[in-house]
Amino acid sequence: DESFGKLIVVELLGPRIAALYEAQAQFMEPRLHAIGVKWGTFQILTAVQSAGGEATQAQIARRLGITPATLSEA
Repeated sequence: DESFGKLIVVELLGPRIAALYEAQAQFMEPRLHAIGVKWGTFQILTAVQSAGGEATQAQIARRLGITPATLSEA
């Protein structure tokens, strides 16, 4: 069944993405700390930069998986 195959891929991919995220955070956090930047700030700056110059606050918040109000508090 094709849907079963997709489910297996998702079940395998999710933990790998989470592990990659953790590895990236462990690598980057000390380096960011050394220049006075927090991990959350780095994520916001990365989302803003990758969204392009015309992105709205709502679009950037969607990329981060948060609400626009939460983004303005960050």
